[in-house]
Amino acid sequence: MTGDFGSSVSYLTVAFRAPGGWSGTVTASGSDFEQGPTVLDRPQQEQALRLARATLVAFLEKDQTPSDADLAVPATGPFRGTYSVFVTLKKDGDLRGCIGHIRPIQPLWRDIRDNAIAAAVHDPRFSPVTAAELARLHLEISVLTPPRAVPRAEDFIVGKHGVILSLYGRSAVFLPQVAPEQGWDRATTLSHLANKAGLPPTRGGTLLRPSRSLKPRCFAEPE
Repeated sequence: MTGDFGSSVSYLTVAFRAPGGWSGTVTASGSDFEQGPTVLDRPQQEQALRLARATLVAFLEKDQTPSDADLAVPATGPFRGTYSVFVTLKKDGDLRGCIGHIRPIQPLWRDIRDNAIAAAVHDPRFSPVTAAELARLHLEISVLTPPRAVPRAEDFIVGKHGVILSLYGRSAVFLPQVAPEQGWDRATTLSHLANKAGLPPTRGGTLLRPSRSLKPRCFAEPE
């Protein structure tokens, strides 16, 4: 900005992880994402849903946070890998809580457990879920790929990608199922996303562009 190149300030971010941790290969099909294996196969998806429900039963009925032994988590495999997860709770078809992590910070089983509890009792939009509601809850789990920067709003595909918008120190995220459930197109989705972040839907007449795109593997309990 000043034209003086005699000095500079640099910033470095470094992440340390154990061998076998997150490697950025949690992806699904799509030309704008690297190809890689599915995180969980169908039996493992069912096990993840059982894990989340067992967590809610233990926490809401017994006031206990179950351990990996309590939840019968396998000693090896994807549940011990580090992935980011969102857990969504619905009651009679209506949202009852949704909380998760954008970036991987802990083993998959623990992220499912912790976010199931957080979605039930720490989502500020709702009153805490009670044990009496358990039978009417429907659970969804989204395992996210690492976010990728996208240069244009057109690179965000409704119904295929989740999306993160970051601007002026504010941010918000939508999972990919949100827009189709609401019947939104791309422009409407981004406008609602900006509103969620506390930003105006347009700036200078131009729709705000998403800064990041997510491609999760989402699965849910049978209706």
